[in-house]
Amino acid sequence: MRLCSPAKIDDGLYGVNGVYGSESDGEFMVTFDFGPEVYPQFLAELPEDTRERVRDALSRQPYEHIFPPDAAPMMTLVGDIGDKVYTNNDESYQPFIAEEFKCAWPCGKCWIPFSPMANTDASWRLS
Repeated sequence: MRLCSPAKIDDGLYGVNGVYGSESDGEFMVTFDFGPEVYPQFLAELPEDTRERVRDALSRQPYEHIFPPDAAPMMTLVGDIGDKVYTNNDESYQPFIAEEFKCAWPCGKCWIPFSPMANTDASWRLS
């Protein structure tokens, strides 16, 4: 999935929003929450030049980093649907709980601008 914005939600919870899908098949906003135990793995899968900016942004207010659309990293996230539904004035959503992160390209160039990726796998592996 194309990452949009990682955030520190509270001391024991992080989250990342991203776009899954393609323009032709439809794009959907996806949220993954994760704990501090997998946060280092998330950072390790970011491009090296982005990693420190994200770490710094999530260490102080407003505890969020927004990736520029033309340089949004692509990442594969593995997880399960969480059991909480959050509701605000605009929406209700049920985040996935992230268990694993992997750069979407083995070359490590996860900063490549978004291009739709064919994915017919019905599992909860989003890339």
